[in-house]
Amino acid sequence: MKNPLYSSKNNCAGCRACMEVCPKSCISMVEDKEGFVYPHISEDKCVDCHLCEKTCPIKAPHGNFIIKSYVGVHTQEQVFKSASGGAFWALCELLIPMGYAVVGVKFTSDFQVVYDIAFSLQEAEQFRKSKYVMANTNGIFKRVKKLIRNGQKVMFTGTPCEVAACKKVIGDSPNLLLIDLVCHGAPNQGIFDKEIEFLQTKYNGKCSFFEFRNKQPLSGNINSRTVRYVVNGKEYISTIGKDPFLKGYYSRLFNRPSCMECQFANPKRVGDITLADAWHVDEIYSDLDELSGVSSLLFNTEKGLLFLPYLIKKLHLREVPVKWAVSSNEQLQHPTVSHKNRSLFFECVNQGGGIAHAVDKATHRTFLTRLINKVCRILRSR
Repeated sequence: MKNPLYSSKNNCAGCRACMEVCPKSCISMVEDKEGFVYPHISEDKCVDCHLCEKTCPIKAPHGNFIIKSYVGVHTQEQVFKSASGGAFWALCELLIPMGYAVVGVKFTSDFQVVYDIAFSLQEAEQFRKSKYVMANTNGIFKRVKKLIRNGQKVMFTGTPCEVAACKKVIGDSPNLLLIDLVCHGAPNQGIFDKEIEFLQTKYNGKCSFFEFRNKQPLSGNINSRTVRYVVNGKEYISTIGKDPFLKGYYSRLFNRPSCMECQFANPKRVGDITLADAWHVDEIYSDLDELSGVSSLLFNTEKGLLFLPYLIKKLHLREVPVKWAVSSNEQLQHPTVSHKNRSLFFECVNQGGGIAHAVDKATHRTFLTRLINKVCRILRSR
């Protein structure tokens, strides 16, 4: 096996684009001890065409600076069904009737996170809400390329590295609208599988439903940093303090190594339109509630701007300064900072202790640390 594709694990996003474009099918994705996949090349099959290197989105990142930025919300009903303010769903409502297919990420019946294609609003429903897991691209770039060649219009929605990979594979087609999401990092499928195992063991039954960014009120308040799941037919809502995956995710405990050096965590965007949460929106519009969900929409290309007049009819949009949109979202400025005990987490998980034990051990804070943090919070609030 030889590997000219990355010099370190920080330089591979695991998008699988190299595997898809290889004319000799000599690239396979192999899991490391943390459960993240990396490309490996079979030397006896490789013909040194270097197409894999030319396709890699990490080797030559590109993008466009934001032209205009808006915040907005859909109807109350659609915001409730959405991870944020309903901007993705507004795009679906707009583009599917115009003949677009929509690419997004869904849960399979056994909670595997994969890319797929929808041709109707009913099919696109499965792409709603966040999936805080690195998706299996599932041959999506080849599938989209075939659709584009056949004259089909496609809206591709994904993380910036995967959107960049799509553009590398397909090129800048007028029939391809790229929507990138502001990303905070991606855990792997294996870690999420351990979450499902934890829930099924805890409640002694089968998990049949799981949802991130739950918006059903908990103790009378909406808190989108909760998960909702169903085990043995009974529904539960869990907070960061009680759910190990959620606690580990927001602690940045088990993201992919490349997420810590993400070349796309900046204002130069790879998509025609960027979607994100409009955090701190009350600084500009006091009547908007970020916890209920408000979308930030960044228009980065003239192609993206073409859809602005139509989106204004779907969403209650208000323009905001580009500088504010960038400053209010950390991942438009720099990559996510990993937890200092990331290695300890994977060490514990690999020893078979389970996700709850590994998260608790890696995030444990001494009494002195908790006291110092509390004093700092009090001082900051003054």
